[in-house]
Amino acid sequence: MLRCLSARAPAFHHVHCPRRFTSGLLVGLTYSLTASLYAVTAAAQPQEHSLTQLKEMTVSATRGERRIDEVPASVTVITAETIEREGARDLKEIFRHELDVTVPSGPTRFSNAGTSTGRSGNAGVNIRGLGGNQVLMLIDGIRVPNGFSFGSFTTGRADYLDVDGIQSVEVLRGPASTQYGSDGLAGAVSFRTLDPSDIYKKNKNEGGFARTGYTTIDRSWSSTLGLAGARGPWQGMILGSFRLGHETINQGKSQAQNIERTAPNPVDYNNRYLLAKAILTINPQQQLGLTLESQRRTQATEVYSARAAQPLRPFGTLSFSTLDRINRDRVSVEHRYSDLSAPWIQKAETRIYWQDAQINQFASEDRYRTRTRTRDNTYQTSVLGAATQFESNLTAVLDQRLTYGLDWSQADIRGKRDGTVPPYGGVFPDKPFPDTLYTLSGAFLQSEIELGDVSITPGVRFDYYRIAPTSSRLTQGTHRGGVLHPPTTSTGQAVTPRLGIVWSLHPMFAPYAQYAQGFRAPTPDQVNNGFRNLASGYTSIGNPNLKPEYADSLELGLRGSNRAISYSLSAFDN
Repeated sequence: MLRCLSARAPAFHHVHCPRRFTSGLLVGLTYSLTASLYAVTAAAQPQEHSLTQLKEMTVSATRGERRIDEVPASVTVITAETIEREGARDLKEIFRHELDVTVPSGPTRFSNAGTSTGRSGNAGVNIRGLGGNQVLMLIDGIRVPNGFSFGSFTTGRADYLDVDGIQSVEVLRGPASTQYGSDGLAGAVSFRTLDPSDIYKKNKNEGGFARTGYTTIDRSWSSTLGLAGARGPWQGMILGSFRLGHETINQGKSQAQNIERTAPNPVDYNNRYLLAKAILTINPQQQLGLTLESQRRTQATEVYSARAAQPLRPFGTLSFSTLDRINRDRVSVEHRYSDLSAPWIQKAETRIYWQDAQINQFASEDRYRTRTRTRDNTYQTSVLGAATQFESNLTAVLDQRLTYGLDWSQADIRGKRDGTVPPYGGVFPDKPFPDTLYTLSGAFLQSEIELGDVSITPGVRFDYYRIAPTSSRLTQGTHRGGVLHPPTTSTGQAVTPRLGIVWSLHPMFAPYAQYAQGFRAPTPDQVNNGFRNLASGYTSIGNPNLKPEYADSLELGLRGSNRAISYSLSAFDN
């Protein structure tokens, strides 16, 4: 597959094994044409000034700033400038040119009020063949809520985010559990939101921007306004965005208002996003920051394709409509310390946060000579967490940098199924799993050792998880072996090592190798799930003895770059 992507003229060639997430070969080749890359900048500067493209920095690979060509992993950094230049509306469009990274998205089509088709939106990020909750997603170091699927209730993860507030996106391919703990089996996607200094110019104390756009594929309008300023030790910013759109067009020609329809069903959606930050510089070594973030997304669908066609219409569905809502609110406080001359700890970062996210899916179906059937499903995650990490540079024995820290979070996870006309033998309201406190905690230690042209990065992490139901189900419990049992508590731990080596032999020839282990803890809906359908004669049961998933990954790579060309080659087995 060979593609020319934009004026920056990168081209990629990608070959991989057909087996799902087992092994692969990845080749990337990027050509940079200076005249087109810097045409705008060069016009504003004297011709005699030489322009140098700085190496991109990554934080996700080692939880500390390093150039992407110095880490033993495949990392991509996508900036806000790239997102804006390409007009990306969501995560699916941000990653449309990325190797081995996709965002699955189901069509907005339905058959009846109990269907699971078309409701998850942009489901999540898929890296090297694995997706969903097996890819860790972070925003400013805080976990994006998990996706959820239970019968007719399916939720995604990628629509929890708004691209207008993103300053950069990092994609780390390969297990990330040594750095971040559970869920990083296939990799991690780390989003960083804009800071005040990203909006106002350094030689001024205030600044802002406004932009608006129109997209023909779904007839959507978008508007964004950002303002920022600095006064003495204070910096502040506020950003708001709004998008209003409709169904995504396809090649369907039939506009029939029944099951024969091939054109998209009518959709009206809107997305509102607010980001506010305040930063206090206590002294040259310390900063204290406060972040407020809020998102509201609503989508209404008139499902013509579920209506019965003549002559069956008098015996089938007369009308069917849905309304989906996604809400996410976040408050976080962050303290940063940096003193390169300090004897023991040169950098430290502590973050305390609260985040509440909720997805509600409502469907109403009017059928001939029966009661109107509705489904009102809700999945909510409220999490309180803290993370702290430290950095120490030691030169007494080896030239090395130690990074170490602790992570802790406790999520209150709730799900509810409600509506009218439940399945035969069922009762509404019902819970797919009991209300649960889901605790994740971990400690990690990593060393970055420099031996001339060779960089060695060993690391290890210990994690502990606890799944503790806080209420009984609205039904009688999980069905196992023909007997109903109450929900059970599940605990476990994992140790995940990592070792990486980079040999910077030449700017155009730098081989690297990495072994990493990933793990994913069970989730409350897996351990204490339960459902019985008497009419169809089947039972779904949870597994209180479920163990964590593990991934063992080996990656070998080669890369290089100069002013004219950069390339990367990696082979992996996971």
